[in-house]
Amino acid sequence: MTEAPLQQAILDSANYTIISTDVDGTIRTFNAAAQRWLGYSAEEVVGRVTPAVIHDPDEVVRRAEALSEELGKPIEPGFEVFVAKARLGVPDENEWTYIRKDGSRFPVLLSVTALRGPDDAITGFLGIGTDITDRRAAERASEEQERRIRALYGLASNPDWSVDRQLEETLKLGCKLLGTGIGIVSRIQDTTYTVEAVHAPGTGVEPGHTFELGSTYCSITLEADGPVAIDRMGESRWQGHPCYAYFQLESYIGSPILVEGSRFGTLNFSSAAPRSEAFRQ
Repeated sequence: MTEAPLQQAILDSANYTIISTDVDGTIRTFNAAAQRWLGYSAEEVVGRVTPAVIHDPDEVVRRAEALSEELGKPIEPGFEVFVAKARLGVPDENEWTYIRKDGSRFPVLLSVTALRGPDDAITGFLGIGTDITDRRAAERASEEQERRIRALYGLASNPDWSVDRQLEETLKLGCKLLGTGIGIVSRIQDTTYTVEAVHAPGTGVEPGHTFELGSTYCSITLEADGPVAIDRMGESRWQGHPCYAYFQLESYIGSPILVEGSRFGTLNFSSAAPRSEAFRQ
């Protein structure tokens, strides 16, 4: 295999976008990952357009303003935004939004370097982009989890509320955050399930109500001896559970409550609607 085909094979095997340009910004190479992720064929972009076609113009303007301040000289919105630091030999790695041919978007971490010839003159630029969609989703999930913990802590530590009020408000917030209609703190003794605290508007369930443990989804939680989340009960292996037959609750998440190492009951949330997205335990 000659050098050029070997080089192209290496570029096309990479699981990240590799886009090179000439010094003026016209695209020279557009690897297979770039074609898959962005929806353009190499023939549509090589020698025809600059990377501006795959970037959000508003992001380019904001980056130009930030770079102008950082470098102490005006940087016009355009191709120079991507390569100004690379021209100086400074590593340039930033998060950007790539825009596909169909208009959909995804976030990338883009690293840009200058390509130089034997005389050290710049002959073009190379941009390598990594899809960070999953990382962004994980960051959002972590931020949401932190927000929930802060909110719950604020409720639990309110000195002006009784314990019953704290439980009620905590369950109310839990229902809001999880998108469920029912939140319960239960006490379980042998096979008796007692509602200790509840937020369940319109259901008639109140503190002090009792049920047979086996007729509640919390029997599944106790059997698992840990948190249980079920997004679509009717499509799960528990579709024959008595609680589903009696109450038609489609989604459930519950966890055992331990007091001084002994089982007290459960904290659980449920809804008559199936989940559009999975619970995060």
